[in-house]
Amino acid sequence: MASRILAAHQLNYLLWLGYLYKAGQADVFVLADDVQYTKHGYINRNRVRTRGRMGQLLGEVELEMDQPWGRKHINTIEWNYHNAPFFDLYMPALQDVLGAAPQRLKELNLSLFIYLLKQLEIDTEIRLSSELELLSCR
Repeated sequence: MASRILAAHQLNYLLWLGYLYKAGQADVFVLADDVQYTKHGYINRNRVRTRGRMGQLLGEVELEMDQPWGRKHINTIEWNYHNAPFFDLYMPALQDVLGAAPQRLKELNLSLFIYLLKQLEIDTEIRLSSELELLSCR
């Protein structure tokens, strides 16, 4: 039986290139969505209005749907990147994902991640840690 490469990382928002490279090098990439959400941690380096509480699992964090964060975020991306190469090619899809109004941060992050993988033709098997039967250290 051939060996397989497993990689894992927390499910982040608007991830950096190294995250996608890591996913592309693995046969199976596990998105850790059942780890503790940290309000001021690295996962929040890109701001999105959430109702995250200390001790809450990342997959449980709800987006503040009564706030216009999605439209503001789209406007910020448009303002800063409208002259970037390929902006017109990719912005409509980003608008669709950000405008879909998911209820949870997990859903938004997963949609963006899957979209980026498809654009880069990365066909790594993706799994969520919450769907695996893993032992807990809690």
